[in-house]
Amino acid sequence: MEKAVWSPQMIKVAEWNIHMMANGVEKFPYIIEETLEIKNYFYDIIVLVEYKQNIEFEKKLQNIGYRVFTNSPLKKKNEVLIAVKNELIMEVVEVNKNLPLKVEEIHPNFLHVKFKRKDGKIFNIIGIRNLYGEDYRLQMKAIKRYLAKIADEDIIVVGDFNAVSSNIEEFLPKNFRTYQPIHNRSFYNTENFINNYSYIFTEGDKHIIKSMNKLDYCISNKGITNLSYSWNFINHCNVYPEKSTIERNVTKWNIPVGYPDHALFTFVVDI
Repeated sequence: MEKAVWSPQMIKVAEWNIHMMANGVEKFPYIIEETLEIKNYFYDIIVLVEYKQNIEFEKKLQNIGYRVFTNSPLKKKNEVLIAVKNELIMEVVEVNKNLPLKVEEIHPNFLHVKFKRKDGKIFNIIGIRNLYGEDYRLQMKAIKRYLAKIADEDIIVVGDFNAVSSNIEEFLPKNFRTYQPIHNRSFYNTENFINNYSYIFTEGDKHIIKSMNKLDYCISNKGITNLSYSWNFINHCNVYPEKSTIERNVTKWNIPVGYPDHALFTFVVDI
């Protein structure tokens, strides 16, 4: 298959929580590279959250043709990776790894890359993961202020917000909205019903699937289309139950660290 190239009319984005949980993983599971179609250079921008620095993986992305940006590696802290096709970038304008906070606010995992596209326009991609178990409101207040300062530019914020989108919307500046895949009733009674959700919740130590929800989505002031969640990768790796066997209150879901436990979230930015 020929390598995909960037279309000047759209940007294909993939976001994925890959479940590194702040642990160094010597070699990425093949399922990550395979699902992201790294060899085919398929996505224009890749955002990985719950990432932990892996030099081999980053060099592989660079050798294929991506410009790679990450947070500073810190112990016991999840990171964010953003990879952008070289042919999309004319000039990197800014890379920011920190949010200005007020008293009591909480800093989520955060990475902002601002660059000038080859068409001369400024584009902002922000990868984020709200900290689980912390008040999402105290994390989103700082994000809202940050976005308001650059609201006249093209902005995509994408990641795992650890809250449903309806709870996030009050923290969006004017002209921003949340985007997520439409709930597809045609998936009901098929193995694809889980493609309506980005995360699977389990019951305590039993690790039995109890519920599912949408925690991964994007915030933008741009037009976003072709939104999709996909769990298709789990049928290609034996650490997961087969899609056709997944059932609430029945199926065990205990995914090892380093193997993604969220759906792959993809969409297209119309430019």
